[in-house]
Amino acid sequence: MKNYKQFLFEAKNNKVTWIKLEPVKSAVESKKLKELITTALDNFFNLIYLSNKTESTIDKETPILVYFGTNKDGIEYLKDQGIEQSDIYNRTVEVAKSSRKDDWHDLLGDKDWLPKTVTDKSKIKDLTFPIIAKPSQGHSGLGIMKFDTLEDCLKELDKKDNKLDTFSECIKDIDSEYRFVFVKGNLFLVHERIPIESNNKTIDTKKPDESLSFLYVEQDLSNDKFNYDISKIVDEFRKHIDLDFYALDVMQDKSGKYWVLESNSGIGMGGNTMSRAYEAIYKDFYNTDIPSDKKELVEQICSDYYNEILKMFPKEVKKSKNAKEY
Repeated sequence: MKNYKQFLFEAKNNKVTWIKLEPVKSAVESKKLKELITTALDNFFNLIYLSNKTESTIDKETPILVYFGTNKDGIEYLKDQGIEQSDIYNRTVEVAKSSRKDDWHDLLGDKDWLPKTVTDKSKIKDLTFPIIAKPSQGHSGLGIMKFDTLEDCLKELDKKDNKLDTFSECIKDIDSEYRFVFVKGNLFLVHERIPIESNNKTIDTKKPDESLSFLYVEQDLSNDKFNYDISKIVDEFRKHIDLDFYALDVMQDKSGKYWVLESNSGIGMGGNTMSRAYEAIYKDFYNTDIPSDKKELVEQICSDYYNEILKMFPKEVKKSKNAKEY
């Protein structure tokens, strides 16, 4: 039997309220992939932008996904609307814990699933080189540098415009790289991150101001392999940072060990990820599966996404060992 909240939600076209800072121009070039984004947004989400929030009122009977980090205007907007932190996915007090890479590492401390990391520059000498150095705020590999020697690292740190403040030992014998996506402690999506060959950049060859480009290939979760391997890490992670909707970027070495690189509570989402996110948030909020017609649309979007990237990047897709095929 449907509960009262679910009845109201279904009467309002089953959408999740999604609050973002402002519209962002999509970097997606494929016409088909753009169409899938539009289809997912139109059918699954009620978008509210803080840039024109005066025109919108939050529907309190729907799940509310917050995508503005710790923006003060956003926090005030929630208060004005009578929305409590407990009512949203991505409580700002928890998001704040992961907004800077140095604070994130300091909070988590030493874990056997984290590469050895220091945020105190005087302790860089204690690391085994080569190391990866990152600025605390950044994305897509921007600003990240690799150093083979302590001397090279210190030389870079002497530069006035230097922003590096998080330093980690390199992970050896990398086999695969993944993005695990969760609602609270529940894993609902895994993407293997495959470097795009045409970009021809790696952490070893890129310049600091260049980004890294990946293809995100959905993985088959039917054998529960990923959930079993990552569950203990997630349980420990959430004791320190209790996010509601987030991803963990993870490397797996050739021995099968997982290494967590960072968490992200505001991942970029294509039409396929939006669809899976909608399905997972709905299930968490109402403790039931989405209606059958919505489920059919979710699967169609994900199928169309897979077939489109297979046409665009056949080499990269075929490299994925556990890709979910449609």
